[in-house]
Amino acid sequence: MLASLFMFGCIGCSSGGSDEPAPTPKPEEQPKIEIPSSQANPVIAQEGGQSTLSFTTTANWTASVASTRAAGWCTVSPTSGSAGSVTLTITTTANDTYDERNATITLKAGSTSKSFTVKQKQRDALMVTSNKIELTADGGEAKVEIKANVAFNYEIAQEAKGWISAPNTRGLTTTSLKFHVAENEEMSKREGKITIKSDIATETVTIYQEGAKPTMVLSQNEYTVASQGETIQIELKSNVDYDMSFSANWLSEATTRAISTHTHYIQVSPNEAYDPRTAEISFINKANNLEEKVKITQQQKEGLFTDKDSYEVKGEGGEIAIEVKANVSYTVSTDVDWIQSVTTRGLNSETLRFTISANSGTTSRKGTITLTAGQLTQTITVTQLAPEQTGGGIDDMPDNPW
Repeated sequence: MLASLFMFGCIGCSSGGSDEPAPTPKPEEQPKIEIPSSQANPVIAQEGGQSTLSFTTTANWTASVASTRAAGWCTVSPTSGSAGSVTLTITTTANDTYDERNATITLKAGSTSKSFTVKQKQRDALMVTSNKIELTADGGEAKVEIKANVAFNYEIAQEAKGWISAPNTRGLTTTSLKFHVAENEEMSKREGKITIKSDIATETVTIYQEGAKPTMVLSQNEYTVASQGETIQIELKSNVDYDMSFSANWLSEATTRAISTHTHYIQVSPNEAYDPRTAEISFINKANNLEEKVKITQQQKEGLFTDKDSYEVKGEGGEIAIEVKANVSYTVSTDVDWIQSVTTRGLNSETLRFTISANSGTTSRKGTITLTAGQLTQTITVTQLAPEQTGGGIDDMPDNPW
């Protein structure tokens, strides 16, 4: 019994003799995830496929695609593992869009997380909104709309460069090209190609232009020609074949002149008549029921004639009547004062009358009456006898041939 009490007392003495603190446990270290900088942002081609990424971690880990939208085209494997060096396999489907896309992948180890971004290239494209453009024969502007995410250039087909042209130079970022299409003067339709090229694609646009309607257009429909004749030039714009005919034999085509498809040189013969004349030149296309006419008016040969060119009058004087035929305006003059015109001539006069004063001298005398029209002249000689000379009055001289 005493021994037991002694032992209990010793134990009590020992527990109350020292104040040393109990040791503190060490805190747990934060898990680490390390991704080499060279692999931080992997890039995958448009066609899709697999890419790998390596990292190290000090604790168990998980990997996941952050967005459910990206999870549809991007996956990772494995999705979890233990501490150490890890190689992830990233798999993507083909990117059939025309924009680059990306997905965020998140790694977690305990309370530590790290993310990296996977980029996938877009589908390169060069497209035109329409491969066919139709224009009327009048021509105008052909607008080619282009959708592209690559640099491109264009080329007009060699055989179409004469009627398709680019008004100005466009940069590679252009999404709308404009081309000028000239008027089609021919009846047949035509087509030309524009090729748009890039390193990854080629697009061809075909421009179809209608043919012009059958047409014949004269630059001038009436000509007036002098009596002496001349060569006139007729311009005819036509996109059809045609025949030419003359309504009079005093018109002919001048074959000595240079031949041009739509330029005709017409020889007009001199007009030997004293009346003006007219004729027509017809240009006819029977297939399309087309006809154009040119009217040619030729002036008359200028004429100024009298029925006689000399008269004889008795000494006591009198009156003479001169028959005139003229198709021009003319003037009348005398070179002596004893011959006087009775009336003033109008343009429609056909008979001129003159009074002859009495001859007070002892010898016969002569005077002239002159009719003038430009370069034309007609002279009539009047002879008056002396008073003592006998005669039959005003002498009728032979007619002047007409």
